[in-house]
Amino acid sequence: MYPMMTLSLMIAYMYKGPFWARVMLFLSSVPISIVMNSARIAIVAILVNHYGNEAAEGFMHYFEGWVIFMLCIGLVLLEAKILNKLLGIHPRFADSFDYLETRHQYEDASSLSGNKRAPVIFALMVVVLAAASTLTIKHRDEIIPKRELFASFPMQLEGWQGRPYSFQNNENEILKLKDYLLVNYHKANTNVDVYMGYTDSQRVGFVPHSPKACVPGGGWEITDTRLQTITVDSQHTFQVTRLLISKGETKQLMYYWFHQRGRDLSNEFPMKFALLYDAVKINRTDGAIVRFTTPIYHSETEADVTLTELIRLSYPHFSRFIPN
Repeated sequence: MYPMMTLSLMIAYMYKGPFWARVMLFLSSVPISIVMNSARIAIVAILVNHYGNEAAEGFMHYFEGWVIFMLCIGLVLLEAKILNKLLGIHPRFADSFDYLETRHQYEDASSLSGNKRAPVIFALMVVVLAAASTLTIKHRDEIIPKRELFASFPMQLEGWQGRPYSFQNNENEILKLKDYLLVNYHKANTNVDVYMGYTDSQRVGFVPHSPKACVPGGGWEITDTRLQTITVDSQHTFQVTRLLISKGETKQLMYYWFHQRGRDLSNEFPMKFALLYDAVKINRTDGAIVRFTTPIYHSETEADVTLTELIRLSYPHFSRFIPN
């Protein structure tokens, strides 16, 4: 959708028509992207059903994506042609756009004045510096900090008794995890599932899998999303993403966040910015996603208290397994 919005913005900018028509060309990229990508998924499903998983992998995967993307661009251009017909303008479709290169008339680069040359020179310097920085970072040996394995994570936490278990279908390999923790903590009549997925490098291959993506895939509906503040002690407070999920009559409360290089980040967006900064600044991209989930037995308030309590008890142990 983002590439389509960018291209549609350029098309709308160059389109010679009323302002409302140009806005329509731009905004239409959103439904076009959604509908066409849904169609691509359906087509892939049909092909996989008939020809096997190879129809959704490798060259075919990229080929299908590019075909649909080009069709999306074609639909935006078709929309412009229909607007021409409705508005009674531009009998020739080629006359519908004022191309970018016709907007500025320069005989050659030497005709640019000093004031007009400065932004060009500055832009070239930024590009050169960015390219040089990228090459430098790429060839640096990444720092991989020492840590303990999750196998030694405490199973007893002030009355909570943990029972570790493992992925059953090699999900850890699919997620490209270096190490992971799956524990069901039990206390009285209350259960909390804890998951931590750790990687020592996020440069290539690994992408933290957001619960917002996998929860609906498991048949759960996300009915409420907001930030929740966790107070570990008087010195440390941070925010997590709070998800209320349901499947039929069953409801669960989930807290998740990204614990990475000493930071507690509530969602994917600040995590990405911190990842870029730390890759340059300290040459590290290690980190983990942390998730606590409990059934709602009586009320959401009670579930909030339960999750907060277990996070508060387990958090002091994090630094041994997820380096700061």
